[in-house]
Amino acid sequence: MTPNDKGMYEGVVYRYINKTEGDENGWSYVGNTTDEKHRRYGWNNHGNKNYGGKKISDARKKFGPENFDYEVLEIVSAATVGELKATLDEKEAVYIKQFNSIQQGYNSSEGGTGNKGGITEEHRKNIGKASKGRKKSQETRDKISASLTGRIVSKETREKISKGNKGKKRSEEVKKKQSAMRKGKVPNHLIAANKEWRKNGGTTKGIKHTEIAKAKMKAAQQANGTKVKVTTSDGTEQYYSTMLDAAKALGVNVGSIDYYVNKSNTHKRKDGFIFESAA
Repeated sequence: MTPNDKGMYEGVVYRYINKTEGDENGWSYVGNTTDEKHRRYGWNNHGNKNYGGKKISDARKKFGPENFDYEVLEIVSAATVGELKATLDEKEAVYIKQFNSIQQGYNSSEGGTGNKGGITEEHRKNIGKASKGRKKSQETRDKISASLTGRIVSKETREKISKGNKGKKRSEEVKKKQSAMRKGKVPNHLIAANKEWRKNGGTTKGIKHTEIAKAKMKAAQQANGTKVKVTTSDGTEQYYSTMLDAAKALGVNVGSIDYYVNKSNTHKRKDGFIFESAA
């Protein structure tokens, strides 16, 4: 097995879904593989009499491989082959439970090791203990980051993740770490809204906001905005909660204020005003 061009090893968790009419319509078989092309070839090859455990092999013979839909449930990346296989087995066990593919499907065991008996609870605990406290090197973290860059997560996968996280309580330590990671970043929904706004001509003309909505937007601007100190030509100092407030009060373009406050190291003066951050 060779790594991809980003130095990561990849595998998939997949399922086959019975699409025939009858009692077994919608029944699933969940599996995982580090060689998806070879695994799919084995499924579609009528000369291959055995595939996975006995239940799925019998169903494949009975209904025919062409009467099953194929779906990739999750793509998994890891820095080592061992880590990849352990993660694939864990993910497979989760999906087997989610789709109830033992009672109403063709999996024979709860774990992600096919017909070898599955992952025992003791095995799961051992994997957890071995991983606990293990620190990934910067090189490994960079590889993982590079492998995930640009990957689009499907709506169905996002819903599954959301459902899995529902009701879970985060510790204060986790909350602080997540808060630190988000600090200074623009939320994705705001980026998307800004793109839509620009696509529509960059105008809010015709959109009417309630007084409550206006108050909330104002409060959000003041909470997240940059406080500005303005010195007039006679030396008077004035303070504004946001750059937008200063722009409206002084009749100066907000982009110019942003430039003088955040980007220009030498030139701070505009239209007789000196702009500085008051943070």
